[in-house]
Amino acid sequence: MVPKLPQNVINTAFHYYERFFLTVSVMEHHPKEILVTCVYLAAKIEEFFLPLFKFVANLKGNQENAREVILSKEIVILEYLNFNLVVYHPFKPLDGFFIHLKTLDVIKDPERFCLKAKNFMDKLLLTKAYILYAPAQIALGSLALAVSESQETIEPYLNILLSKYSKEEKENLTKKIMEIAQIKLDPQPPPKEVIEILELRLNNCKNQLH
Repeated sequence: MVPKLPQNVINTAFHYYERFFLTVSVMEHHPKEILVTCVYLAAKIEEFFLPLFKFVANLKGNQENAREVILSKEIVILEYLNFNLVVYHPFKPLDGFFIHLKTLDVIKDPERFCLKAKNFMDKLLLTKAYILYAPAQIALGSLALAVSESQETIEPYLNILLSKYSKEEKENLTKKIMEIAQIKLDPQPPPKEVIEILELRLNNCKNQLH
């Protein structure tokens, strides 16, 4: 059995997956094949490397076929990502903001918002946020949401944090942070029958050369 994947591996895999399908149609490469290959690739990049035979041993279905799929799709993903494989995640910036907050007197006991902010960032993986916003902006947006749900405000901290920026830059950054905090999440997967219909359509439209 493969040990539980670290959060940074999961985040990197989702990031690769989202970037890949920004320019590639699902009719060219099946999402399932790309996703499993992204996980394998992310594990290597994030130094959680597993031999391929151990990795596929934890997958359902034909393991030899899975091995061939991963080997063939890995180079395809690398090419479409232009071999830009380093991914910066919002978790480190978030930890930095909490350390900074402890030195200030703008939010009482900031650590109480840590878990909620991180949970929100996990859910943002299922949105386009990680493609549209910088890691530090995502961290601040998640913190803003966590604070607002306790009927408090992050505005005093933003005023300190962004004090060196011009008025226009400050307004622009604050707008982005609030946009992230207001992203509507739908953690529920679509009904099984909807998934089956979509899979049937995809199989009918798939480019047989791939």
